[in-house]
Amino acid sequence: MLDSKMYTCDQHLDKAFDHFLDENEVFPYLEKISIGTCSYCDCPAKYVLSVTSEDGHTQ
Repeated sequence: MLDSKMYTCDQHLDKAFDHFLDENEVFPYLEKISIGTCSYCDCPAKYVLSVTSEDGHTQ
């Protein structure tokens, strides 16, 4: 099942990549964001990993 988005802070970026790849079996788009909360802690997220890019491109 494809997780549509995963939010992450700098500290958990590597863990988020590993989890995303394990769950989705595709390499994620990585986009810098200014709003959101990390999926692993309560820190502000700096990145979102997704199957599609912000402009709708897919892999």
